[in-house]
Amino acid sequence: MYGIISSPDFIDEIKKAIENETIIFEESGKFSADAFVQHCQSVSAAQIHTLIVDINATDDLGMIKGIRTIRMKRKSRIIVVAPGREPGDLTINTLLKFQVFDFVAPSLSSIEGYEDDEDDEDDEELLQRKPLSIYIQEQLKKEASYANAARWDVGSEEIILKQMQEQTKTKSAEGTKTPKETQKSRSGIEGIEQIEELEINPPAIREKQTLVETIIGTVIIAVVGVEPTAGSTHTAILIADFLSRKGRNVSIIEANNSDDFSRIANAYDGLAGVPNDEQFFTIEGVDYYKSNYRYDVPELLEMSYDYIVLDLGSYRDTVYMEEFYRAHVQVVVGHGIEWRQGKVYEFANEHRHRDQSKWIYCIPTVNKLIQSDVQKGLGTGIVHVIPQHPDPYKSQRDTDNVLETFLKEYMGQKRKKTSTRVYMAAIILLSVIVIMLFIILYLKN
Repeated sequence: MYGIISSPDFIDEIKKAIENETIIFEESGKFSADAFVQHCQSVSAAQIHTLIVDINATDDLGMIKGIRTIRMKRKSRIIVVAPGREPGDLTINTLLKFQVFDFVAPSLSSIEGYEDDEDDEDDEELLQRKPLSIYIQEQLKKEASYANAARWDVGSEEIILKQMQEQTKTKSAEGTKTPKETQKSRSGIEGIEQIEELEINPPAIREKQTLVETIIGTVIIAVVGVEPTAGSTHTAILIADFLSRKGRNVSIIEANNSDDFSRIANAYDGLAGVPNDEQFFTIEGVDYYKSNYRYDVPELLEMSYDYIVLDLGSYRDTVYMEEFYRAHVQVVVGHGIEWRQGKVYEFANEHRHRDQSKWIYCIPTVNKLIQSDVQKGLGTGIVHVIPQHPDPYKSQRDTDNVLETFLKEYMGQKRKKTSTRVYMAAIILLSVIVIMLFIILYLKN
């Protein structure tokens, strides 16, 4: 299963190179460093065996931070498409430290369709050109090993020498730049050099890693129903309220058109039936965003939520299924009664081309025998039974135990705050010391 993050320039060629393969993640554009890192966070949560990333999709520092993000969680194969880059390139040299061994970097003039300076080339050179997709396919056939990437591992002395030569060649051209442009170009090089000096070695890769304790700041939990009456909203609220009671900063998004959140807000305020156009409200410490809110992940991430819970509703009705595939935690809600189980299997069958091994299937109020039957029927994923829980705003120990079971690896550890008793003890001790000093000074006089 493949993932792609590319600039618009090369997205078609990359897709052509893997046209017969399954692509479960795809983003195309010119991204800011923060947006690129966010896409890499999504990749790290997906079951992708090969990621193809275009080095022109972001700036060099963003590329390094993004690849580092993936390596904190995944050891998937990463192929970097970098036309025109040459050995001695600081960015590629740094990516080697994160065990990235695949670089597709033909010269621009050797790529079919590259137009610049075409008039200066003879017919033989033009005939030797080939599409970028062919270069990518050739790289895919190679083994991802250091031996195939050794030519990019240029020592620090060689890089410095190369930089000095380039600076000498471009010194006069730099004089025509504005001070702001010159400063910007230098700061980019210095930023990469600082990362070079860190000599970061990728940590031991753990397939199960607590996300809150890594550089992934916000965990996205997507809840989807196999049919309109499955109970995705109820389950999403149970999860959000559980996390909030654990002291986490949580938001829940109505990523469907049911308009249930408006009715919840009115019922909570005792204003049933009263029109209300507000997009946002809070209950029990959880921030609710109604369906009229324009779902904007970057905007929500800036609010520093620990968790964002997406209530997608029925999978056939929501337009946000892509967010389900990208989420860190994927929860599927369906009925376990025998004559309704078919909807669960139907959902799983429609997604058979996707890796469902970590998908969490929540079946409400059934016994262990039915739970076992559903698990056997699915053959993959993890089936949990949600106890009968009429009021999602009231905690139940049995429900909390189930939620704790499948969310624990995403819970992390919050730093313990210094208790009030410790502060009081310190103040009392300090007061005693001050009084004793005054007594000693008084006696001396």
